[in-house]
Amino acid sequence: MSPQSSSRALYDVMYACDGYDFTPPCWTIPVPTWNNWYVLPAVMNKVISSMQVLESDVKCLIYASTNCRGNTGGIDGTMGPIGKITPLFNNNVSSVACFPM
Repeated sequence: MSPQSSSRALYDVMYACDGYDFTPPCWTIPVPTWNNWYVLPAVMNKVISSMQVLESDVKCLIYASTNCRGNTGGIDGTMGPIGKITPLFNNNVSSVACFPM
């Protein structure tokens, strides 16, 4: 399923793991609304080292602080799995915002 509009129903759009190269523990990340921030649950907060957007036509912004503030990076489904997140965000992602491209 791929996004056709911003009103489409949402589902788990990201996959992330605590360790490099998708070493567990791992989680799917639900995004409750498009174009809005989502604060990661405590178990995922500031522990992510590898991640992937699961749909080729979805882009997600990752943030170092809650409520989508602080340092910002982008990841989209065309990038494939990122086994080693950039050092700026390694164990430093607190919130995400996703939208259809």
